[in-house]
Amino acid sequence: MENNLNLEDISKQYDSYIKKTIRNFKADYIRKNASRWENELYLEELPFAKREDLMKDETVSDNEKMYVVNGRLITKEMIHKALNLLPEKKSVVIKLHYFDNLNEDKIAEQLGLSQEGVSKRIRTALKILMEIFEDIGDGECI
Repeated sequence: MENNLNLEDISKQYDSYIKKTIRNFKADYIRKNASRWENELYLEELPFAKREDLMKDETVSDNEKMYVVNGRLITKEMIHKALNLLPEKKSVVIKLHYFDNLNEDKIAEQLGLSQEGVSKRIRTALKILMEIFEDIGDGECI
């Protein structure tokens, strides 16, 4: 009888452990992606006037995801074009970090760099990208 009770206790503890683990994985996932989600915007979420202006540009589809960068709407196509303007070393690091969701340590390991080197490349690349997007806001096209 005592063995059955112990097995039940072990089973309850295991269930509790699994539930906590799943809850923590979910919280980590949400925390990791929250900043990305808050900057995403679908075209149908825009006020009608802005949406109408964008729809004049035939390259923007109705379900295309838009991003807000310094108060400007940026499409994925614009992001990819801007990434192509970056030097190769910086472009690779940005793509691995933001598109493949690799952290700086994994990128450093993959490219044979230090974590600090990867961090610096990401910062520099983001600074360049922000300048490119500022130029878009000033009327220049990519």
